[in-house]
Order: sequence, then C-alpha cells, then structure tokens
Amino acid sequence: MPERDTLELERVVREFDDWEFDKQRELLERLETAHSRKLNERKRQLEAELKRLSEVEVHVNRGSAKGQKVPVKYRSKIDPSKGWAGRGEKPRWLVDEMAKTKKPLEFFKVSE
Repeated sequence: MPERDTLELERVVREFDDWEFDKQRELLERLETAHSRKLNERKRQLEAELKRLSEVEVHVNRGSAKGQKVPVKYRSKIDPSKGWAGRGEKPRWLVDEMAKTKKPLEFFKVSE
C-alpha cells in the first residue's frame, strides 16, 4: 500500500475512534456491505476467467487423436477378430473381402 494511502487510512481510523458507538456500527455495516459486493464481483470475474482458461486448456489438450483408441466401425465377415476404425487407408483384409463379396463398404459396418 502506498505511503499516501497508509497515512489516509490512519487519519480515518483516528476520526473513527472519536465517533459514537452507533455511528461506528452503522459505518462498519455499510463497509461490510460494500466489501461483500466487491467480493462477489471479484468472485464472478475469477469464475469467468477460470471457465475461459478451462475451455482453452481443453482445446489445447485435445490435439491430435494419433495413438488414441477409436471404436471399430467396420468388421470382417470372415474373421470377426479383424476390425477397422475407418481412419487412414483401408486395411488389406477389407479390400480383399470387398473384392471377393462384391459388397460395398457399408456391408461391413458394425451395427451400433
């Protein structure tokens, strides 16, 4: 706190000491109300900032899906242990099965 503010505060405290008890109590209640409003306003500002930062963090952390497991969208009719998530190049088993069965890609789609 700057020296000027400190001196002003000391002056106010000295004056406050000279006031009647009821006047002091009234001022304290008004100060408490004003402080509560400021506190709530600051809390709203901080919550808004936290929300904004949380959204930024989520956006930044999402990044690429590379290396993450993705549910299988297409499954082999011949060997159900083979599946493909539909990302990247079609696997050889799928290309071969499509050629053998002459069925479109949607035929191999896993029902949800």
